[in-house]
Amino acid sequence: MTAVGDWAYPLHLLDRINSPEKLDAQLDSVLFNDFTRTGEFNREELDETTSAIMRLLYGHKLTGYTFDPRLADAMRGYIDKWQNPETGCWGQWVVDRYGRVWKMDDTGITFHVISDLHGQVQHYDRIAKRLIELDKLDYPAGPRMSGHYENHLNWDLVTIFRYAWPSLDQATRTRAQSEIQQMLDWCLSQSLQADGTFKTSEIDDTLGDAQMYGVSFLRDAGYFDATRRFWTNKDFPDSEAVRGRIRVRLEATGLGDPSLRQAYDDLTGK
Repeated sequence: MTAVGDWAYPLHLLDRINSPEKLDAQLDSVLFNDFTRTGEFNREELDETTSAIMRLLYGHKLTGYTFDPRLADAMRGYIDKWQNPETGCWGQWVVDRYGRVWKMDDTGITFHVISDLHGQVQHYDRIAKRLIELDKLDYPAGPRMSGHYENHLNWDLVTIFRYAWPSLDQATRTRAQSEIQQMLDWCLSQSLQADGTFKTSEIDDTLGDAQMYGVSFLRDAGYFDATRRFWTNKDFPDSEAVRGRIRVRLEATGLGDPSLRQAYDDLTGK
């Protein structure tokens, strides 16, 4: 096995961001979207670039690359500057034809920032309130696709609500409880099938993704485990039967796909 630091082909592509100045320039190039002039909409590039950099800087991935020691703090400063002070969310900054900048709120990007920073962000009360306001909108602004829920996006929301819960007032908690219950009802009645699989949809790249995100949502909503049930004191008496049905189906696949294996491990607590 090659030791970290002894890579045969060092990642020189990271040189382009390896100073606070280079990092700011790269991120600004995708943060601002002047699509009426360029004809390009680079929301995906912004999302993937920022998420990848945070995962490299904050311990998600090992590369053997030597980062500028100032870079982690610089990235953190950029995230703080990028956060919408009114809503707490993150998203693309759209430049209109008159040069005005509109700070868009994006459920998907907001989730990635919070997840990649291990929950260490500010203004959770504002974030939760804003995401609840966006609950009927389609992705990327809201958590729906073509007007309906998706387990992938439901998991994003329930993860954010879990982090935010200690910061929320009772009125916001009540609204979040209602939203999580609706997502749970949809998952169990519309997404989960009689054979123990989750329906594959337009947002899932593979069958394995559909199973992984279905299990992730149910797990992190506390459906299977009362100790994870941060949002309600309800019991779910059918949960063990549902877990068993999903488990049998996953085992029947052989678990050769990494996402299916991840779903199985999340379901069984491994």
